[in-house]
Amino acid sequence: MRTPDDHWAELAAAALAGELTAAESAEFDDLRRADPARAEEYASLQALAGRLRQGDLTWTAPRDADDLWEGIQGAVDGEVSPKVDLVPDAAAARRRRRWVTPLTAAACLVVGVVIGVSGAGAFTSTVPSGPPGTLGRSSRSR
Repeated sequence: MRTPDDHWAELAAAALAGELTAAESAEFDDLRRADPARAEEYASLQALAGRLRQGDLTWTAPRDADDLWEGIQGAVDGEVSPKVDLVPDAAAARRRRRWVTPLTAAACLVVGVVIGVSGAGAFTSTVPSGPPGTLGRSSRSR
């Protein structure tokens, strides 16, 4: 479902791009005259679009495309190029992971002890005290 705001946004975008037909232009002018807030909004959008058009917004390639092409050709042709060792040393990885298992086990043990000590009474039910049918409440506490 389209709202009047959607139609206003479409007209404003087309006006900023310079793509309004004569009928749309007349409708857009009527809408701007009827609502000063929208006229102000369009004026600020028009100023912003003007600043963007004046700015140097051209795309610059991050690196020379010829260098990239030469690197690709070199890889395809089988030329020797400096290689980076992407596979880490297995012994170094094992040394780094060696402390993880005992540390995890110790953390689990500490958490278990803390829960066991502090939450031991939370999971046990107390013996009700009082006459039958009162669920542990005495007749005086009612």
